[in-house]
Amino acid sequence: MIEPASSCATRDQDMKARERVREEMQNQKDQKDPFTMHERSDGNRESGRPPIAVIALLVATFVAFAGIFVYGMFARAAHDKESDAMEQIKVATPSYTVSPVKVASKTVELKLPANIQAIQEFSIYSRCDGYLKRRLVDIGDNVRKGQLLVEIDAPELEKQLKREVADYKQAQAQVKSAEADLAQAMSMVQNNKAAVKRLEAQINFSALEVQRYKDLERQGAVSSEQRDEKVRDVSTDRASLEAAHAAVAAAKAQAAAYREKITAAKANVDAAKASVEELETTTAFQKVLAPCDGVITARNVDAGALVSKGSSTNNQELLKMARTDMLRVFVNIPQTDYQGVTVGMPAKVTVAELPNQTFDARITHISGGLDPTSRTLLAEIQIPNANRKLMPGMFAQVNMIAERQHPPVIAPDSAIVVKPEGQFVVVYDNGSVHYQKVTLGRDFGKQSEVIGGLSPGDQVLLQPTTDLTEGQRINPDFIQGDPVKS
Repeated sequence: MIEPASSCATRDQDMKARERVREEMQNQKDQKDPFTMHERSDGNRESGRPPIAVIALLVATFVAFAGIFVYGMFARAAHDKESDAMEQIKVATPSYTVSPVKVASKTVELKLPANIQAIQEFSIYSRCDGYLKRRLVDIGDNVRKGQLLVEIDAPELEKQLKREVADYKQAQAQVKSAEADLAQAMSMVQNNKAAVKRLEAQINFSALEVQRYKDLERQGAVSSEQRDEKVRDVSTDRASLEAAHAAVAAAKAQAAAYREKITAAKANVDAAKASVEELETTTAFQKVLAPCDGVITARNVDAGALVSKGSSTNNQELLKMARTDMLRVFVNIPQTDYQGVTVGMPAKVTVAELPNQTFDARITHISGGLDPTSRTLLAEIQIPNANRKLMPGMFAQVNMIAERQHPPVIAPDSAIVVKPEGQFVVVYDNGSVHYQKVTLGRDFGKQSEVIGGLSPGDQVLLQPTTDLTEGQRINPDFIQGDPVKS
């Protein structure tokens, strides 16, 4: 088989290279052996040394490899140092999950406890003293307005009424007697006035007679004695006139006294009449009637019991009843939500005993101020209850949709830190953290309302550790979704 020319040339080159390598090795050996060096001639020694170019090449190669080795060592050491520094920084700066707080919904569903009461409740007391003669109703009875409930026996009251009626009649008789006396006094006044007028006329006539007798006396027709008699008659008539005036004044004074007597007698009549009417009314209270339609909720007395009038603490109520065709539901609105609750807004009332029923209603009244103890606003809801499914005293729940003018922000519960100074969240700001004190509102289980201390968009740390200090730098891991679901 004939080999290609290229293969032969390559083999020749290899053989020559091997021959050079053997010669160089032999030369190096001869240089190390002193006996060989002395035996050789100068021409042979010169021909056994390696070329200077080869030695320079070897030195350059060694220096190059040494430089590369040293540079590599320094570069590796610098890289290792930088890696160690980065690792230390990474270990010293902890990582935390950071989430933005968001604004709560403008509407909030309020689920609040409530108490159901009757639209009207009555404590029925006796309004007269006596003994319970009959009780016609019992607890649970439905009654109508005006229905007889209790009958009371009060014999002393009936006797007192008879006495007051007699006094009333006597006062009326005194009025009539005084009126008769007044009439007689007025008659005397009139008679005396007539006597005054008659005497005044008589005096005028007597004065004319005196003048005429004086003229006749000057003519010698009558004596002076006759003239004096006429003068005396005038004086007598004037005295009688004064007496008549005094009689008129006395009669008028007597008439005025009779008028005052009549006034007093009429006052006695009015007082006696009022007493009679009062006793008649009190006597009518022997029959206790229902003030309105309703149901008897309590019975405290039985037949034969001694009862007293009034509603003082010493007097026991006879019965208790309530109007239940309409009910009132009282609910306390928290201060954080009171601005969204208005009169007329719809509400749904439920009770645990009727799980499949919802009673639709509306807010009818709202109190004018918050309770300083509970910081809540009392609201009243009225519910029709014609079928009597609901009962006074039941515990209920009221559901309402309230609008909030200033909705708070929502923060995850895992972001809240509790300290002796209060409640805080850790806010992330430009690479470092800050403990921000907050005021919490309602707790929804995994989230809570923050009504003070945070603004929408603030970044808060989730599950901050206790060793986290104020102003410490961290590596943030931002999340944009719901932090509770993340």
